[in-house]
Amino acid sequence: MKIGLIGGVVEVLLSLIGMIEAFSQRDIISHIISMGHTLLILVVLFMGYLAAKRAPGTKPLWVLINSLMSGLIVGGILALLVIVGGR
Repeated sequence: MKIGLIGGVVEVLLSLIGMIEAFSQRDIISHIISMGHTLLILVVLFMGYLAAKRAPGTKPLWVLINSLMSGLIVGGILALLVIVGGR
């Protein structure tokens, strides 16, 4: 959970300082994915990797659960930013 919270804070800060918006002006694949999208995805993937690395056992189920929980927490925090910002 701690890794997911850290990832969520990182994504919120990247969004609030304008890096996502600035990077979204540059397309990696024209009109499909921008550098801003890629930055968001990379943060989630990196936090999932860190969570998987710190799984309590080497069983694949625990690794998967840790990674998914981390990703859900990161996404949830970013969704809260969108909800609060929309008001």
